[in-house]
Amino acid sequence: MELFEIMRQMPKDWEDAAGWDHYYTLFCESGYHLKELIATFDLMLVGDCLMTPQRSNPKIWFPGCGVTLVPRFCALGRFRVWASDISGVAIRVCKEMEKDLEKHEKLSAFAKPITEGELHFIQHDLRTPFVQGDFDYIVDVKTFQGLSSGSKAEAARVYRDSLTQGGQAVFVLVNVREEYHNEIKEIIERSGFHLTKREADAWFFSALGDTGIPYTRLDKRPCVRKDDERYTGAKGQLNQKRDQTKLDRLTREYQKRLDDEFRRLRQVSKETNTRIAYLRFWTG
Repeated sequence: MELFEIMRQMPKDWEDAAGWDHYYTLFCESGYHLKELIATFDLMLVGDCLMTPQRSNPKIWFPGCGVTLVPRFCALGRFRVWASDISGVAIRVCKEMEKDLEKHEKLSAFAKPITEGELHFIQHDLRTPFVQGDFDYIVDVKTFQGLSSGSKAEAARVYRDSLTQGGQAVFVLVNVREEYHNEIKEIIERSGFHLTKREADAWFFSALGDTGIPYTRLDKRPCVRKDDERYTGAKGQLNQKRDQTKLDRLTREYQKRLDDEFRRLRQVSKETNTRIAYLRFWTG
């Protein structure tokens, strides 16, 4: 079965455990979990979101992990890692991959023994309490966005209650339409999180809109849309360079504003019972 046909089998109801079991059975029996090393993309989304941990060997939870090498990569980096999914098939495959990494050429580089970290795979519905709590970090990559509004609220409360004082939850949301951004932010804030980037994001997106430049966002960097007619031909290349320079200038100012906010949050998190939520919206 072709990959696009398998992707169409992804359950419409993201809370459907049997549906996810069916999807991951097709995905893994076809070998796509081995052919496509998805860890690189997920790590690029997550890596620079994490603030400096307050203790050595920080504890991290990946809810809705699916089939990925990201948890193992973090465990090799001295994290104590718990990875969970509603799909028993996904968890079984992750455990089987642990035994067979050296057999696969693309995965053998990840087969080093975990000496200072920990790695645990657990079947779990992220809307229900996670008894392994007291996490420094919770990283949700694309899972939260697919839940119903009620389930988002339940999951956000579970995440909040599972973090240690000053702990941080990272929500990576991919290709979520902007009209849903505020709804997601409000649900997370109502659950008891201090949501980062509110002011910085409002400034950044307003400033980008004021430029009138057509762009797409790759990571935190807005890039001009090269397929726009204003960027065709010799003159178009000059326009592209000029507009990209403007976007990069705004991005540097945005990063400075984020850095200032994170410095304040680190201090606040040491002194209060604050739990921090960081949202990363990815489009492209």
